[in-house]
Amino acid sequence: MNSIIRLENVGRVFEARHVHTHALQEVSLEIARGEFVSILGKSGSGKSTLLYIMGLLDLPTDGELFFLDRPTRTFTASQRAQVRATQMGFVFQTFNLIGELTALDNVLLPLRFAGMPGGVQACQRRALEALEGVGLDHRADHHPSQLSGGQQQRVAIARAVVARPPIIFADEPTGNLDSATGADVVGILRALRQQGTTVVMVTHDEALSRVADRTLRMHDGRLLPAVPDCGAA
Repeated sequence: MNSIIRLENVGRVFEARHVHTHALQEVSLEIARGEFVSILGKSGSGKSTLLYIMGLLDLPTDGELFFLDRPTRTFTASQRAQVRATQMGFVFQTFNLIGELTALDNVLLPLRFAGMPGGVQACQRRALEALEGVGLDHRADHHPSQLSGGQQQRVAIARAVVARPPIIFADEPTGNLDSATGADVVGILRALRQQGTTVVMVTHDEALSRVADRTLRMHDGRLLPAVPDCGAA
């Protein structure tokens, strides 16, 4: 497998008031470049913790995460931040847009963090292209409070893809949306996959998980064995 992400026996333990919680236990997996993978599980199953570790937002207690075949355990905080800024995009359930900024300025943020060459005009063109890709270039000057929930999530997706990262992490991206708007957001994620972007989506929705190429199931911090395809010959 030409993997973009590989985990080897990854564990994550949280400690609070001398109580140890094993959020992840001995998780090993590979995600191929250009694959759309859903991580399915109930609340508390460890699926979001797994996504945060893959996205370098959290550190494993045990095991190793490889990103583009590079072991990440020895990355410094600045190296992790640089990889997140230039190689990864993130979409969250709560949108996480900055209310004081317009849609265009929200989308511009990753380019400024990554230090994209070409100056202000090149960055603005890239950001407008990203907004156009989600059908919102005509709302570039609007603030989040002037946009619907679905529009805010599309701005968040434009922000995630504007630096053209090879992988997008989406944590319950339809959780705050109605079913029709959620379907539109999933359609955008599927289109990104068709363009070659790897997509990793966390969800608790069984039906939603089926839009992915492959579903990983989590329970009590463990990755469950793959379910055989009953339709296979």
